[in-house]
Formats: sequence, C-alpha cells, structure tokens
Amino acid sequence: MQYVMLYITSLELYRHGDRSPVRTFPTDPHQESAWPQGFGQLTQVGMRQHFELGQTLRRRYRGFLNETYIRREISVRSTDYDRTLMSAEANLAGLYPPNGSEVFNPNITWQPIPVHTVPDTEDMKFLEMVANETGLKDVSVQSIWSVYDTLFCEHDTTIVALQLALDVYNGKQAPYASCHIFELYQDDHGAFTVGMFYRNETGKDPYPVKLANCTQDCPLEDFIRITKSVIPDDWAKECQIGSTHQDTEVIVGLAVCGCLLFLLILLMLTVLCRQKSQAGGYRHVLNEGEDQS
Repeated sequence: MQYVMLYITSLELYRHGDRSPVRTFPTDPHQESAWPQGFGQLTQVGMRQHFELGQTLRRRYRGFLNETYIRREISVRSTDYDRTLMSAEANLAGLYPPNGSEVFNPNITWQPIPVHTVPDTEDMKFLEMVANETGLKDVSVQSIWSVYDTLFCEHDTTIVALQLALDVYNGKQAPYASCHIFELYQDDHGAFTVGMFYRNETGKDPYPVKLANCTQDCPLEDFIRITKSVIPDDWAKECQIGSTHQDTEVIVGLAVCGCLLFLLILLMLTVLCRQKSQAGGYRHVLNEGEDQS
C-alpha cells in the first residue's frame, strides 16, 4: 500500500557551532589574544559546521522550502550572543544560496536574511537559582558562563534540556551544530502526525527519534497529550521567577518548555489554517514505498 505523507511545517532547534573557550586558567599559554576574535566566539570550524547544516536542511526540505528565499516561509530566532547569531547566519548561508535575481553582487554567493533576537536582560534566565546552586556572588548573564565549561559534559542548555524534557535523551553530550527536528505531516486521509529526528554527526542524515508510548509518526493528539506535563500553566510561578525556592529539577524540566509551547501553538495554528483554507503553502510528497536515494 502506498502511503503519501505531506510536510506541513517543521521546527529545528540547533546548537551553535564550535567556539573559542569562554575563559582560561592563568598559566595557559593560550590566553585570549591567541584567539582571533577573543573568548566565547564562533570559530571558522563552527562557521563551516553550520554552513554544512544549512546545506543539509536545504536538501532535506527540497520541494517543501521554496527554491528562493521567501520571508513569510521561515522565521529564525537566536539568543543574543555573537556565536549564536553568527551560527544562525552561517546556517542561513547554506540554506538559502542566492539564485537569479537574489544575487546582488556576482562576487558574493550570499544574501542577507534576518535573524531575530531579544536583549539578554529581557530573555528568561534562572539567575537566582544559579546563584543558590553554584555559590556565585555576583550573578549576571555573563558570569554564569564561568561555569559553562565545567559543566560542558553534563548539561547542554538547549538540545539536552529539550531531549530530557521529552525523555528521549541518549545520555551523550550534544555536539556543536547538532539539531533536533520536529516535522508536522498530513497523510492522504487528512490525519496529522508529528515526526522527530536528531542530527548529531556531520555528513550523516538525521536519525529518527520517538516519544515513549507513541509511534515514530506520532498522531498530533497523542503528541500533545504526552508532552502536556512539560508545558507550563504559569511560566513565572513554575520557573520560580522572584522566588528563593531551590529546585534544580526545574532547570532541566522547564528550560525548554517555551520551545515546546511554541511548537504546539505553531502546530495547532497550522492545522486550523489548513482546515479553513484549501490553499496550503508548500508541500513535499514522500512516497514511503519507494526507495529514497
């Protein structure tokens, strides 16, 4: 039986690329001046990693994404750090190489695409809990990174936190430029399903990831039900903003609840829009009975 699956929307959460150390120890011969752009900055290796990831996503969504950049088709959000903003820009360079009228300079195979962010001071942080757990006296967004490398192998703050919340973490540190993919499909009977994939190695395709108690192509209703426990009812209260209560599990369990909430809202809005209008956006047909090259 031939099974037709249509891409409806996709959400990617990825880590920044390779970077220089945030800081070093006094006797290290490689102090900040040894790094071209100083501490905590994206390296050229990191730029290449994200350019290659962008090319991979271009191939994966060929026929779903338009061949040329359309601003209504994609939205990119980054935290407000040089290395994450530059990672997003390098990724977009691989995802949307300029074609035809998009080429504004024949000597530059790149086109500007917006990356959105918010200031650090307006981004949700767990400063008070970090101070309680680490003993840091002067806690700020900048000083928190002093413990980053120490905890490098224990708690990546994006991919690992997301996968822990979904209970799909493989126990291994998420490498630079790793990417967790959510895809919403609609089959030829009109049913919606959610598929997840994880790319953690350059040069290899993302491998499938599934929620416990659900299939790889998880029905949308089941996906919402299973993930409901990690979606906050009261963000400020559950994240203990302005509270002195100490609970390290909250950091892990709720660090990515905003991402999940955004995903579910996006999925539901997409479903509602498609049900109200026959004019859908871009569709990519996968025939699962055929050999995929």
